[in-house]
Amino acid sequence: MNATRVLVWVIGLALVVVAAYMLFFQTGLNRFVPLGIAAAGLLLIIGVSIMSMSEKLPGDHEEKVVEEHHEHH
Repeated sequence: MNATRVLVWVIGLALVVVAAYMLFFQTGLNRFVPLGIAAAGLLLIIGVSIMSMSEKLPGDHEEKVVEEHHEHH
């Protein structure tokens, strides 16, 4: 399930990057905002989303609690 979630997230990320690229150049925003500043803003948003996603992923060393019920006769 985690691999599917990561794959969907990567596809979504690619779509966001393509959409930002198209909006930046098609709207004429590139005349007012330098490309470096726009790229830095986009990378900041991507970095924050990756950090928030990483908090939701299960860790490798999670403790599993197993409850055993013993009946004494």
